[in-house]
Amino acid sequence: MSNVVVTGITTGIQPQGPASSLPQRLEWHQFVQNMDYVTLYVEALQSFMSLDQSETVAYFQIGGSSPYFLI
Repeated sequence: MSNVVVTGITTGIQPQGPASSLPQRLEWHQFVQNMDYVTLYVEALQSFMSLDQSETVAYFQIGGSSPYFLI
């Protein structure tokens, strides 16, 4: 079994910049008011969850079977 490092979103982050250079997340109520964001989010989750359960990068492997999460 190989290990996968889950880093999260790195787009828009300045590698040498201060913590303030991280992109801000929208509050959920603001997020759901933009249907483009919601649609993209749902499509991404569907794609992620549709991977075969045995794949290392599948939702089931990353989200549940490993006690180790590297962020």
